[in-house]
Amino acid sequence: MANLVFISILLCMSTLCTSVISTTERYKWFPALKVIKPSADQHTQQETVKNLVAKLLPQRAEEFIVIINSSIARDSPDTFELNSKDKQIFIIGSSGVAAAYGFHHYLKYYCKMHVSWNGNQLKLPQLLPKFSRKIHVKINQKFRYYLNACTFSYSMVWWDWKRWEKEIDWMALNGINMPLALTGQESIWYKVYRKLGLTSLDLKNFFTGPAFLAWNRMGNIQRWAGPLPHDWINKQKILQLKILKLMRNYGMLPVLPTFNGNIPNSLTAIYPKAKVVKSGSWFGFHKPYGETTLLDPRDKLFKDITGLYLREQAKVYGTDHLYSFDLFNEINPQSQDLHYLANVSQSAFAALNSADDKAIWIMQGWMFYLDDYYWENKRIKAFLMAVPKGRIVILDLFAEVGPQYHRTKSFFGQPFIWCMLNNFGGNNGMYGTFETVIEGAISAYDIKNSTMIGIGIAPEGIGNNYIMYDLMAEMGWRKIAVDVREWVVAYTERRYGGLDENIIKAWLRLSETIYNCNDMRQYHCRAVPVTRPSLTITNDAWYTADDIFVPWEHMLQADDQFHSSETFNHDLVDITRQALQELSFIMYKKLIKCYHNSQQEDAKLAGNELIELLTDMDILVMTDSQFLLGSWLDSALQHSNNMSIKENLRFNALNQITLWGPPKSLIHDYANKMWNGLIGKFYVKRWAMFIKALIKSISDSTPFDQQEFNLNVQKFEKSWVNEDNIYSNTTSDTAINASKKLFLKYKAFIDKHEKSTI
Repeated sequence: MANLVFISILLCMSTLCTSVISTTERYKWFPALKVIKPSADQHTQQETVKNLVAKLLPQRAEEFIVIINSSIARDSPDTFELNSKDKQIFIIGSSGVAAAYGFHHYLKYYCKMHVSWNGNQLKLPQLLPKFSRKIHVKINQKFRYYLNACTFSYSMVWWDWKRWEKEIDWMALNGINMPLALTGQESIWYKVYRKLGLTSLDLKNFFTGPAFLAWNRMGNIQRWAGPLPHDWINKQKILQLKILKLMRNYGMLPVLPTFNGNIPNSLTAIYPKAKVVKSGSWFGFHKPYGETTLLDPRDKLFKDITGLYLREQAKVYGTDHLYSFDLFNEINPQSQDLHYLANVSQSAFAALNSADDKAIWIMQGWMFYLDDYYWENKRIKAFLMAVPKGRIVILDLFAEVGPQYHRTKSFFGQPFIWCMLNNFGGNNGMYGTFETVIEGAISAYDIKNSTMIGIGIAPEGIGNNYIMYDLMAEMGWRKIAVDVREWVVAYTERRYGGLDENIIKAWLRLSETIYNCNDMRQYHCRAVPVTRPSLTITNDAWYTADDIFVPWEHMLQADDQFHSSETFNHDLVDITRQALQELSFIMYKKLIKCYHNSQQEDAKLAGNELIELLTDMDILVMTDSQFLLGSWLDSALQHSNNMSIKENLRFNALNQITLWGPPKSLIHDYANKMWNGLIGKFYVKRWAMFIKALIKSISDSTPFDQQEFNLNVQKFEKSWVNEDNIYSNTTSDTAINASKKLFLKYKAFIDKHEKSTI
């Protein structure tokens, strides 16, 4: 099996599709993109990759020779070569990123090793596998994009340099060369707005708290969960300098922010003639937190602020001429007129170009998917064609579910990047789209007159569903689709350090069902445990309960040797959690049925069963450090020693994952997490309130009042966010022990359910 996998992989990665326009020809269409190159010299890139090898394999690093030689790329954007001589492995890359990817490819497919967010499996063979001939792998995709504006708040908001360094190393290993880099921009904005005449108080009333900066930056909200500590602003600047240095040393091309029109309202007092428009109320955020002020790109002040910002940013952070620029992110344009849209984008680009004549506008195509009623083709065309060809790159952000390149005929000739979004809000629910990821990126590149120039990974939150990210990272280097079965078997072997029949059965079932959603849904994990209780919760699963119960049992039957594996234990916790999630819906349906039948005693029993299951879930996830609310809070509180600032950081951390704004926010629970502490002290209490209200309704023979319940539960939620509870940041028990206990406990319940569905 292993040899077949190697052969298949090499064929996939070295076979060039001859039916499509060559990579060299394609980039002739976009000369502005062709000249975008790494700023670090080859020696710097080489030393950085050598350091990466030493970090991962400190005892064996001398067995790997890293060479950067840009000339090996020839007719492709990036290339790596693998060869061996005596006892050493030679890794030659056309860039630092290409070499790092080549090193990772060798570890994955020759040494069967694994590097991931959830742990590493680094059992290096005593004798390194050698090559009978040189392996030469070329890539079609010049750009391999990574991150989403939201990731910086949902996942990265509390990161220190140690965690950032680990992530940038991961990017390099996975071939990422175009990472979004939004950290530290508030220090630049502070200087710019002070130059324009604003006071510290004006900015205090503009910037949000740290956990909500993503949406402040995009122009959706202001001030909420603030003020933003000045010490935070300064420390984030220092952090960004380190981030950018390492990214560039690998040969990456960081995408920096630019001005998008979002301004403090107080600026209109200084520039009363400026043409501005008020945004609408974003998901229930009203004044003073919503209805933000947006400067029209056609106003001269837009160009002036763009210039001020980009010059100041270049002075501090440098530039690679790639700029994240979204004018209408979940914001409605003020007119449907085609000339208006063309003039707006033309003016916006002119402002960008006047500050940097090599600037490339990187734009999320999310708005085209989210509001396809407004963004019909004629409006998309008017907006995009007003920018010179190749000076704007569209991120087809949700291409695995709602690709936009089809209906726009490759965005009317502008270059685009095919992206997998996968995750919303950093939720824990298991989800993936195996078939569309495997086939979508390749077919998008191959279609007639395709302007696709890259692939992207653009989740709102990371740390979950790692199998999808491992797969997607390879799609930038693949030219034909993988055999799913072979790929999944190889994945389990390297992730856990060996082959096991039961593990293989578990993951094949998962890859065919839970990780193969193909009904074009946005999956937001509106599962029973994390949803505000009501009588009308539906199960948003696209798979059967058995599709998680069966893999759960298979994982528990794996050989004992895997019980010491960090990655196996993490996945066992996640699979068990998902199984309990499905059980919770079955129990919920039973509870609601008892209510509708006015069966008071049965409703009490059903309610107790549900509370007990949620409590069991809380205990289960405490066995893995990545499922601890205490860890999230600790990482937030480390950013200050000042008690009042600590209180605000705590509020930011807790509010984002629960209320997400004021008590009547329309996106409460959007960033839900099935974490220890959050389940036991927040979700369980909400469900206990709901069950108590249902029992009272049955007892009083009165209908359940959802509106009254919502008001009561909002009071609890608001109170909880402001409480000073202590949450554990250490694990207890082991994943295998906890999972086995729960399987034995709920097996009869599962068997009964299976019989009822036959």
